Amino acid sequence: MNKHAKLVKWDEYNIGHLTLPVPLLGRDVPFELMVTKTPPVVSPKMWRAVEQVLALPQTDIAKVADLLWEEANFAFTVVDFGVQAREGETALQAHLRAFGVANPQDALKKATVKAVQILQENDEFDGLYAEIQINTVTDSMISIIIKDGVIVDFDDDGCWLGDYDDNPNEARDARKAVLAAR
Repeated sequence: MNKHAKLVKWDEYNIGHLTLPVPLLGRDVPFELMVTKTPPVVSPKMWRAVEQVLALPQTDIAKVADLLWEEANFAFTVVDFGVQAREGETALQAHLRAFGVANPQDALKKATVKAVQILQENDEFDGLYAEIQINTVTDSMISIIIKDGVIVDFDDDGCWLGDYDDNPNEARDARKAVLAAR
């Protein structure tokens, strides 16, 4: 039995809830363990994913900040949030100014971590996956994807993680294609 198993509180949807200190984020974070079996039991692979999240070093927060900065730049490039550019300013620069985001650290400060999600359905994949759900400065809910204990990318919340078994750059490649088509 995992040392955290006694902390799990199950809801009526077979979602196990517990809160654990996550060194990466420097605070306690809710975990949502979504299982498909009744009665609910967290699989060994899911517990390994929990342990991998807990093992992420605080220094990896720079990777999270860089991904949130990338998300802000991408969103402000492909979506018009209604910000008028000043003379000599691009639409991207106007949005970054209006939302108060000048660098990765600003993007991190303006983001809100909601939870770490680990789904039992992901046990079928080769990789070991967890998602840190974050509401970004653009008010988008994204997932910071952790594969085999490494932060690999971000994608939309609810993304299909099986794509990352074949291509760890799945979302980044999709973003590049969208930008290239503009």
